[in-house]
Amino acid sequence: MSLKFKKLWAAVPALVIALALSACGNGGGAAPAADAPPAPANGGDTGTQEAAAPAGDAAMDIGGPLDPFSETVTLYLGISTHAAQQFFDGDNWEDNRWTRRIYDDLNINMEVAFSADSTLFDETLRLRLVTGELPDIVYTYDRLFFIEAQRAGHLQPIGPVLQRHATAPVLEYINLFPESFEGASVDGVIYGFPTMNDNFHTGHYIWIRDDWLENTNSAPPVTLEDFINLAHTFTFGDPNGDGSRTFGFAMYNPVSWNMVALLGAHGVPSGWGGIYYHRDGQLTYSFIQPEVRDVLQILNNFYNEGIIDPEFIVKDMSVMETDITNAVVGMFDYRNWGTWYPFNFVFEADDVITRPYPIPVIPGVDFRVGVANNAGGGLHLFSNRTEYPEAFVKIINLFNYLTFESTDPEDFARYWADGQAGLVPVRPIVPNEIYAPEIHAAMQMSSGDHLPAAIRPFFEFVRDFENGTDRSGQAFGTWGQMFERGSMAIALYDYRDQGALVQNVLGGTQPDTMLLQGEILGNIMEVAFTEFIVGSRPLDLFDQFVEDWLANGGAAILAELQEIYLAAD
Repeated sequence: MSLKFKKLWAAVPALVIALALSACGNGGGAAPAADAPPAPANGGDTGTQEAAAPAGDAAMDIGGPLDPFSETVTLYLGISTHAAQQFFDGDNWEDNRWTRRIYDDLNINMEVAFSADSTLFDETLRLRLVTGELPDIVYTYDRLFFIEAQRAGHLQPIGPVLQRHATAPVLEYINLFPESFEGASVDGVIYGFPTMNDNFHTGHYIWIRDDWLENTNSAPPVTLEDFINLAHTFTFGDPNGDGSRTFGFAMYNPVSWNMVALLGAHGVPSGWGGIYYHRDGQLTYSFIQPEVRDVLQILNNFYNEGIIDPEFIVKDMSVMETDITNAVVGMFDYRNWGTWYPFNFVFEADDVITRPYPIPVIPGVDFRVGVANNAGGGLHLFSNRTEYPEAFVKIINLFNYLTFESTDPEDFARYWADGQAGLVPVRPIVPNEIYAPEIHAAMQMSSGDHLPAAIRPFFEFVRDFENGTDRSGQAFGTWGQMFERGSMAIALYDYRDQGALVQNVLGGTQPDTMLLQGEILGNIMEVAFTEFIVGSRPLDLFDQFVEDWLANGGAAILAELQEIYLAAD
């Protein structure tokens, strides 16, 4: 049993934990517990600005961690909407089974201050910050927004409130995921409730359609040469058997996202911000390394030979979904949740499996896989205008109890399953990937009877998908991550155990130059890489691109990062 798994379950009876998350980072996991509140993570302060109990403690009876306020408290929400959210019984974002339960149990009324489609949410949130109309609770991945809001004094420090009002299982998250809480902190003070991260699974993989391998009598690639040859075969070997136009390797914008696996084969970790320690011990950026030129040359060859779609310049992932569903492309550089998205589309359409394989390697080269920093990820943030910040913590406590601690299976079915957890304005989000070793061991034993209650459903999904009794999207998604050669097994045994994982240095702290110039530098890079691939800019000018990147703020960013992160070490 893994160390973290043992720690998670050491203080929690197995049968009082409900099913954890069903998919790719949308939240969930087994709730830890503790006999007493832990010390702040890594000895840090959890929020010293708030020395005494808030005014709300004296103004009304707030009750215990799961008790209602004596008077109704209203919280205003900023909601990032998306079409995938399921509603039942006429529910909506403001009136649903969670808002009603929160009101009934805690006497907290939830109202939507504003809502915006997920593609526009960050822009809308930033406008709210400018006008000083930040709602009580928002969830964002935008670290620039977090830093700006904190500097402007708009955020509520949550550390002291957690220490006073959180249940022991909620407090234990600070000990189990210290880097995540560090990423939600400024000067040792916790300002947000973070997505808990365990980053071993955040590398890239090569995903390949089963039917194309079978139809062309091909084997999955092991070496970079194998990969290039298979890309040719998928392009010119009629993998659909109908003479249709096909492309061996998927390319879309941003183009750098399609280069991560190939860079890893060349020994350069990338992705997730791309800031890593170089061989000389200095911080550097993945996409300015000399090996990038070699990868661009491969992609330029692919472009000239017709192996990648010449229209990739105007395609993003939403457009690529159509090509995936219509069997236009067969090999992809993608992350661990591929069977949840986007390869679920081809499975649903044609019952065809697209599965992960390790990145190809170059003989004699130590491959490297860049993974996320555990201090990054999404953040629940809270306005400092809220009179009763205890309300945030009470909601977290209630969610943790109903979904992870309750012995009533109806609680899980009603408040977690079918995406209903996404309706909670603030909640613990824990990666299910931490359970992978236990699933793999159970599969070897052909039994999950010994597994704790929260893990057993994952085992059952994998088992039932493999034996053909469950072909649901949930079973397919879980299987792709958890089966014996799924993305989690590759991450653990092909990547981590071989010492190939390299954590991106960039956590929650970003220097001012990066905040100001990061988007500009990203645009410079994407334009240059596109031009290199299509041949409108010769690869002889790659060094000039690097000089331009450094001169336009890149050098200053690396110097500031060096000062921040090497000083911290």
